[in-house]
Amino acid sequence: MRVSFCFHSLEGFIFLPYNYNEFIQALIYEHLPENKSRKLHNLGFVYEKRRFKLFTFSRIQGRRLRRKSHNGIYFQSPITIIISSPVEWILHDFAEQMLRSAEIHLGRETLYMESIEVFQPRQFDESVKIRLLSPMTIYSTLTKPDGKKLTHYYTPYDKEFSGLLSKNLQKKFALVHKRISSGMINITPLFTGNRERIVKFKGTIIKAWDGQYLLEGDPELIQISYETGLGSKNSQGFGMWEEVEDFRRRGAEFAED
Repeated sequence: MRVSFCFHSLEGFIFLPYNYNEFIQALIYEHLPENKSRKLHNLGFVYEKRRFKLFTFSRIQGRRLRRKSHNGIYFQSPITIIISSPVEWILHDFAEQMLRSAEIHLGRETLYMESIEVFQPRQFDESVKIRLLSPMTIYSTLTKPDGKKLTHYYTPYDKEFSGLLSKNLQKKFALVHKRISSGMINITPLFTGNRERIVKFKGTIIKAWDGQYLLEGDPELIQISYETGLGSKNSQGFGMWEEVEDFRRRGAEFAED
């Protein structure tokens, strides 16, 4: 399930820091029923030793104003945020609370609900060209000889990348469908302008990748990646994608961070 939320400001513009992901995540948790929000935040959905939140969200969609600031981005009002999850109650409860709220707060900005759009369900074949709506990241935690932990981020050009994405999606698939998948996917960069993004989330540096890619493989895993996001840290605003043709049809504009 995928829903877009459009917000406007009475000021006519919205100012946010460059690393605004944590504000969107906070908005989601704050507008879920308290007991569900606490359980989702603290525990999530457990598979073996891993915990998944099973939702993701896009970067802010909107027109970026040409106002110079070293601290953040000015967006022209309104802005849109897309949220996706295979867990229906997450989006249902969030949307219901959004409709009840007289105003909402995103960082220091006071915003007002303008509209909500529920996307039609999608089905995918064994091959789809995608455009990332929020950068994807995949990593391994390694132990150095001195015992300290090291986070190693992979790039889409590393041979391990597709395999790690597949294993991650197999776990999400098992949580959602209550059965095991041995399917695999392969991801291939399609655009020479694909870029690495350095994102700071609550003080932690995360390396991620934007751009356009070809996804090939198990249609069920492709579907799960559409619903939950590709790679890791989805609930921090990573790994959301749409089909390239969908982007062209609706002529969307995404501000580049």
